[in-house]
Amino acid sequence: MSKIVIIGAGAMGSAFAFPCLDNNHDTTIVGTHLEDKFIYELEKNNNLHPALKTNIPKGINISKFEKFDAILKSKIDLLVLAISSKGIGWVAEQLYRIYKDSEPPP
Repeated sequence: MSKIVIIGAGAMGSAFAFPCLDNNHDTTIVGTHLEDKFIYELEKNNNLHPALKTNIPKGINISKFEKFDAILKSKIDLLVLAISSKGIGWVAEQLYRIYKDSEPPP
């Protein structure tokens, strides 16, 4: 089982999480700084994703941006960027901030 972290709780990131869970991976979606309200509404509505019109299974962990740093500093096997192209610069800055002093994995 691999630990997969998906940045972005929109339709793309959430849809990507389904086959990850189906293949028994530890799957976490972490929202961007713009998705906290969206994740709150998702949790409030029994994990019903408004764009996908389906419930996100309980086996998929969904976290707000406040946990972004802690999640990304944990041991991750695969990091998926499920954000719009406008967010690439922002996420690159966030990843640099978190990993700039880290050693690359062996």
